[in-house]
Amino acid sequence: MEISRPIKHIRLWSMLFFPLIILYEELLLRALSANAAPWDHHLLLIAVFSLTTGLFVWFLMGLLPTRRGRLTAAVIFSLLLAVIFSVEYTVNAFFQTYFEFSLMFSMAGDVAGQFAAESSEAIKSALPFILLSFIPALLLVMFHRIVIPAKRISRDEAFWSVMVSVVMESITVVPMVLGSTFPHDRDAYLGSYTANSAIPRFGVVKSLQLEAAYSLLGLPEEFLIAGQAPAEEALPTPVVYPYNAMDIDFEALKAETSDKTLLSLHGYFSTKTPTQQNEYTGMFEGKNLIFIVAEAFSPYVIDPELTPTLYKLSTEGFVFTDYYQPDWTQSTFGGEFAAVSGLVPTWINNTYSFSVSADNAMPFALGNQFRKLGYTTAAFHNHYGGYYGRIYTHPNLGYDYRAIDYGLELETQGWPNSDLEMMEATIGDYIDSYVSQGQPFHAYYMTVSGHTAYSFSGNRMSRKHKEEVAHLDHSETIQAYLACQLEVEYALSYLLEQLEAAGIADDTVIALTADHYPYALTENFGTDYYRELESSPTTTQDTARYKNSFLLWSGCMEEPVTITIPCSSIDIIPTLSNLFGLEYDSRLLSGRDILATNYDAADPNSPQPFVVFTDKGSGISWISIAGEYNAFKNTFTPNPGFESYAENEAYLEAMHKKASSMFKYARNLVKTDYYSVVFNE
Repeated sequence: MEISRPIKHIRLWSMLFFPLIILYEELLLRALSANAAPWDHHLLLIAVFSLTTGLFVWFLMGLLPTRRGRLTAAVIFSLLLAVIFSVEYTVNAFFQTYFEFSLMFSMAGDVAGQFAAESSEAIKSALPFILLSFIPALLLVMFHRIVIPAKRISRDEAFWSVMVSVVMESITVVPMVLGSTFPHDRDAYLGSYTANSAIPRFGVVKSLQLEAAYSLLGLPEEFLIAGQAPAEEALPTPVVYPYNAMDIDFEALKAETSDKTLLSLHGYFSTKTPTQQNEYTGMFEGKNLIFIVAEAFSPYVIDPELTPTLYKLSTEGFVFTDYYQPDWTQSTFGGEFAAVSGLVPTWINNTYSFSVSADNAMPFALGNQFRKLGYTTAAFHNHYGGYYGRIYTHPNLGYDYRAIDYGLELETQGWPNSDLEMMEATIGDYIDSYVSQGQPFHAYYMTVSGHTAYSFSGNRMSRKHKEEVAHLDHSETIQAYLACQLEVEYALSYLLEQLEAAGIADDTVIALTADHYPYALTENFGTDYYRELESSPTTTQDTARYKNSFLLWSGCMEEPVTITIPCSSIDIIPTLSNLFGLEYDSRLLSGRDILATNYDAADPNSPQPFVVFTDKGSGISWISIAGEYNAFKNTFTPNPGFESYAENEAYLEAMHKKASSMFKYARNLVKTDYYSVVFNE
């Protein structure tokens, strides 16, 4: 008896070591991440998954015949665990989001090569976490005689370790999948899985398991919500405006397939109420369009003295007072996709939906729409064309695409490149063709001058405009940010000068939005510099953090038009399509025409103004006409006049489902190449 007790004690420490080191890494990540989810019931889930995975690892290692082999495997596992958590933490610090593991490692070369300075800074700031993450491996080496017993595990130990893992996993996962416990976590575990939604809920290790399983087997589809008929609403009498809908026979499409995903998509879209045309329909018909997505733009860049052209465009055209560019957890590529497709950006097989769309029919993309009308359609980017695979995605949108290594030549090059030089190098041809031959044009620009790093040493555009911001009462970081953003101001000034000189400003529309707010101003260690710019400081968990600007202007507008309803980047394509009188089906887009008025605030099924934000582990935040739901705080704040909605559980649940459905069906629309199914392209 005197010998067996110490042996049992050693076995217990050995058995618990792996669950404890996994839990340690999970809690470390949760505690030190800037955008950490609340300390809630997800801690219980993470603890359970740490226990079950750790016990299973202990079981597998215990099968190895020699103590040296078990020790080697344990050290490799501990080191690999530290590396995975360190990489995920660093990615989150750099991009303000968690990435799928496969995507993270596939992009490592591009990020390290093209953003070497920023990458090294991110690693440097993450060094405290990295050092702490390797403590378990150090403890293993120091106390390996306790952790790794001399004898292999017995049959009883193997049985009970596996049994405990299976039972604990089952009693946690099965009720969640069935929706009886933690129902809001069900989608994140199943068909709506993304690393960014799963890691805060289930932990890194469980997310890695889910990603591996779904990569091999595919995401489960049975969760899809069948399209439900909208609540009956009184039709306006008389009907003044037709609907932005095309003649699509959804019943015939249903009869042609047995695919569950397609059937669900047909059901969903067939029961959506289309937006109605309105007094602004066709307002810009036949005009030229220049559409700009500006890197890391924010409303605080706009100033009547510092940026007079931006100020002019933001106050003399359509003025959207409640516009958002949500953080789609995909950095620039997600924000760009939302703006150019009208679809919610999602993850498909661990990659961007924008990347997957490169092989799809994209009939509502403006390049394809205007090209059908005989326009010249061109897209430009003053960085490398291969980054994010734009050389594939943008031609598929209907553009002749040019970038730094893909046909675009600038006078000077450095990091970052000049937006002004890009404008100078590109606008001559299409302006001349319009003036001399009457050839209408649509040009799309993705800028880069506003990219991080925001320092005078690390950003060429910041250095270029340093003296112009020296008088501002801001930190050097904010001064450098505003300085590099001046380049888009000068690019627009040059553009406007050339349009006016050619006498075609009245014939041209300029639209500008951001790809994302400047998240690089928010640091894991140090200061949240973005708060310097805000009159009411926010955090990354507040929807107000993502409030931005959508500039929409034409020289033909005699007075501004102010729009006060909530809207976001996914609404740009349907809004522009309506303004230009393009043929499109509003039911087949995630966004809506901002100018449409046929909605009922009380009816979630009506095409009402609705802004959604990506699930970051607490659920989907959203904003409607009636108010704002913050998933991090689990609170609904009603707008004046809608106070009763705060107690309306049916309304809140319906809006939660509406938000969830937008993500699910946007993902499956791209995944199935749905437009090609509907339009036989």
